[in-house]
Parts: sequence; C-alpha cells; structure tokens
Amino acid sequence: GEDLTRPGDDDDGEEVLDGGAGADWLVGDPGADIFVFSALDDPAGGQDTIADFVRGEDRIDLSALGAEIEGGLWLGGRSFTGHAGEVILVAYSDGVRIAVDADGDRVTDLSIRVERLTALGRDDFLL
Repeated sequence: GEDLTRPGDDDDGEEVLDGGAGADWLVGDPGADIFVFSALDDPAGGQDTIADFVRGEDRIDLSALGAEIEGGLWLGGRSFTGHAGEVILVAYSDGVRIAVDADGDRVTDLSIRVERLTALGRDDFLL
C-alpha cells in the first residue's frame, strides 16, 4: 500500500528502508541509509519517493530487480532500448526520477523520485 516509511529508533546511523509495493514515502535518518526496492510498482502505477537522499552516504538498492547500470544506458533523456533491467535517470529542477524497465518491454516497471537532487551516479546504487 501507500506508506510513510521511517527507520527504527536505534542510533547506529545505518538504516535499511524497504520501498515494498505501492507508492511509498521514504525518510531516512542521519547517517548511511539504504533504500531497498525489491518489488515492482503496483498496477495503479504509483511512484515511490525518497525524501532525504545524501550522495556519497546513502545508497539505492535495486539488486533484487536484476537492474543494470552500465555505459550510457542510465543517462537521462534516453528511452528504453528493450534490454531487461535497464535504468534511466531523468533530472528535473526539484529532483531525479529513476525509471526501471525490468522485463525489456520498454515500459517503466518501477518509478522512484529522489527529491532535492539534480543528479545521481553509479556509486549511489547497489546492483
């Protein structure tokens, strides 16, 4: 379903937040957070949102989806090529949209919005 997900109350600085199914709003703690996406979007086409991603500290984990980021496949403004597991990043003035085509049908199967950033790089992901 649609949830607000926050990490637990411990203060070790390392938190794992799972996007799950549905349109979720994910908010991490100070310190290194891992935002895990292991399920594709629900049929209604909801979009998950990461509210406080910190480059160089947090990571977005798409490894359970078999996603690949290599070469020019992930640069913004491109279309899916029909290769399963493609990831495209599109920057906007107020955030970055991550689109994943898990099965190669050239349709977005997972959409994630990362607020307040205008760029993401390979090192921001766990694949």
